[in-house]
Amino acid sequence: MLRSLDKITYRNGFRLNDKPATLEEVSKIYDSRKEAALSAWEKYEKLKSILKTANLPPDEYQAVCRAIAKSLGV
Repeated sequence: MLRSLDKITYRNGFRLNDKPATLEEVSKIYDSRKEAALSAWEKYEKLKSILKTANLPPDEYQAVCRAIAKSLGV
């Protein structure tokens, strides 16, 4: 979940809202912010690349791609 009020800084170690924090705590927030920043098209392309490794038949691949596009509003 994106928590926009979390302030992450680094000075001799990570700090979260001016309190010492671990890399794991900061990583979770950073990853959620990064995911939220991806556009719908980037998400679509990312999912398509994952599907290519699944070796689906062409018709099934096309149907899944269309379903992904519809769910993302692309």
